[in-house]
Amino acid sequence: LRTDRATYVAGSTIAGTVYLCVAGKAQQGSSLNLRIVGEESATVHHTTEERGHGRGPEGHGHSETRHHYERSSFAFLNIDYPISTFPNGGIPPGQYEFPFEAALPPNLPASMRCEKGQSMCHVSYSMTAHIVDSGSFLASSKPSASRDFCVVASSPPLRHLEGTEIVVPPETIPVSTCCCFGRGSMTIGAQIDKSALRPTEMVKVGFFCKNNSTVKVANVKVSLEEKVTWRANGHTESFCKTADERLLGGAERMPELRETGRAKHRHLGFQGGYGHLSTPEQPQREACLVVPPNSKDTYEGRLIGVKHSIIVMIMTTGGCCTTSPETCVSVSVRRCPTETVDGGQGSGELPLPNQSIQAFVAPPATGSSPLPSAPPQEHQVNDLPEAELILPGKWSAQTADVVTVPVVEATVLDSIPKGGVHT
Repeated sequence: LRTDRATYVAGSTIAGTVYLCVAGKAQQGSSLNLRIVGEESATVHHTTEERGHGRGPEGHGHSETRHHYERSSFAFLNIDYPISTFPNGGIPPGQYEFPFEAALPPNLPASMRCEKGQSMCHVSYSMTAHIVDSGSFLASSKPSASRDFCVVASSPPLRHLEGTEIVVPPETIPVSTCCCFGRGSMTIGAQIDKSALRPTEMVKVGFFCKNNSTVKVANVKVSLEEKVTWRANGHTESFCKTADERLLGGAERMPELRETGRAKHRHLGFQGGYGHLSTPEQPQREACLVVPPNSKDTYEGRLIGVKHSIIVMIMTTGGCCTTSPETCVSVSVRRCPTETVDGGQGSGELPLPNQSIQAFVAPPATGSSPLPSAPPQEHQVNDLPEAELILPGKWSAQTADVVTVPVVEATVLDSIPKGGVHT
């Protein structure tokens, strides 16, 4: 099984070829099918403590830690389509090539992977060419060839969103120490110049803050946070990371953050009209964040969710016992499918029973592939070397006409019946 590249944009077309060699005598088979599967998969690791009947060396009750692994999967795409049928249920000896074209649904999520300890989740894609024998119950013993591929989510046009500002009106938040002693309040608001972001892109974050408390401010932190959450059989795991952050200093750089002599509870409100966070007395501050190139796409599926948010936090002294007010804005991160790198060629070896193989390297595929929406590991998937397709010497195959696999809709939302789409 060979394809023209290793990575595809949702809505684009996979072009490939299935190579089949039947040696010796005819083999049973009613059709040659191509199966394309896209699925979410989640594994959540958790432990329980079980108390035994015996006693430990110090006379205490003996307990044992048991490890549990909850696993769930959801196939949002499942295409199984015959690209060739064989009369009389038999495949004559010979060499065959079956070219095909398969259009991917435009609403596919991006390939991604995330791990935390022994828990993990991924959105993955694979295709398999397999022989179907309607008269046999041992379908799994039939020859097959498989390969994985990556998908970049098809981004909607972002031009109309790039100029859309998000404004969070200033909010006055009570400040306390030791969870119960009031020390006044702080006011914080934010403004972001765009809501739809791309990797490597810069976003400007304007913010307004005022200290009306007796608590000292150590720093102001502006950060872009990424949170991946996955679920399996009622158990949930999540992984959070700071994609980028800026520490802008405290009262020494922003006089409006100096503590007051006595606590004030005056609510400043939203002065100057909607979209203006500053007044002549209280200037608006600004910070710039950069979306890392390895950021995952924002996504909400049945088992997996990826969210991004920009947080402005006033970091107070006193540790966890003192309130550190913050404001949060949700944003969307999506890759631009027009970004491309050199494509990879298909891989796999032909099952050739009782026949020696003389090495012949199939010609490399041409064209280019887009960047994966989120690499399976921290490196780009296209950095991995592709295995070469090996064909036997004196390869002289009968080539069939190109078969077009029909497009289906992918199912990725919770509201869809269990089982996904099957064609």
